[in-house]
Amino acid sequence: ASAVESDSELVIMDMGGASTELIRIQLHPFQILSTVSMPVGSVRATDWQKKNCFSEKMKEILGQDLTPYFSKSLLCVAGTMTSLSSMFLGLVEFNDKAIDGHEINFSAFKEFCADLQKTNTENLLLLFPYLGKRAPMLSAGALVAELIGEKLQIEKLQISTRGLRYGVVIQGKIDESFITK
Repeated sequence: ASAVESDSELVIMDMGGASTELIRIQLHPFQILSTVSMPVGSVRATDWQKKNCFSEKMKEILGQDLTPYFSKSLLCVAGTMTSLSSMFLGLVEFNDKAIDGHEINFSAFKEFCADLQKTNTENLLLLFPYLGKRAPMLSAGALVAELIGEKLQIEKLQISTRGLRYGVVIQGKIDESFITK
């Protein structure tokens, strides 16, 4: 498989607490072209930072061939990325309508990440009280997103508040091939 080169394909990043999935899809007709699950998410990355092994673990994870996921744009879903987008926008309360569809230039995101590394959880909660229990993991989650974005050679992040659950509701069912019997 080659890098995403057209508007007919899209690369999605779904970062959770313990893993991050990359999904390459064809839009018309819809088809999942490839997926990869990497054993790093915002919670796990935070733990690795505390144990001083973050860089080593990320180097190992990003050492695999991710060429099929190279793209100018990365569509990001799930809580870490929607929270980071909200903070990037400076929102004083979470507003899914402002966040959904938000585009962030990747170089601006990297500057934002650098600033985020210099603050602490208490300050984040003062500025963005709605972050709640997610606040301590956002710095590491941002760093994971930055490293993945660099590896994939992206130029912008697109944020979506619509994740897997949204797709299941729209389709009205779960594809049987994804259910273990």
